[in-house]
Amino acid sequence: MNASASHEVPRLASSVYNQDFYELQAQASQNAHPTNNQPDATTRQKQKVLLLQQLTYVGAPHIYGGDEMGMWGVDYLDNRKPLIWPEINFNSKSEDPLGLSRPDDLVHFDTSFFQYYRDLIKMRRQYQSLQKERLLFLGNLENNGLLAYERFWEDERLLCIFNNTSEDRR
Repeated sequence: MNASASHEVPRLASSVYNQDFYELQAQASQNAHPTNNQPDATTRQKQKVLLLQQLTYVGAPHIYGGDEMGMWGVDYLDNRKPLIWPEINFNSKSEDPLGLSRPDDLVHFDTSFFQYYRDLIKMRRQYQSLQKERLLFLGNLENNGLLAYERFWEDERLLCIFNNTSEDRR
């Protein structure tokens, strides 16, 4: 199983947003000033790259319910809130697990993010090479902030390259 989040850790969006936290501790109370706001556009873009890598890698991708809807949360019970279905209107989120003051965030079903998940799942179903366990890492690229591998099956070959830097890479 290829998991990026679960009910025991912060939601994926909050883990990406708070990259310097949660390496050893999984609760907001064990970290100094975690950001518990709705993820910004940069965080969402990083989350999309992570998801693309997850769904092109070996193993069965595990999606923790609500992540595909755009939910976020840094701590227990924040990571176990009710799902934000599109037909339900929700109150703004203003509470903080540490009792800190924070601005209100609009809580809503993220239709475009949900569609991104659907597109990734459709892509995974379309290519046999993403469903089989064949993978070949390419080159020694991690020093350049790159991850590259080939997924293959019979005559089908997919090249997967990920840039983990903010700079253009070739």
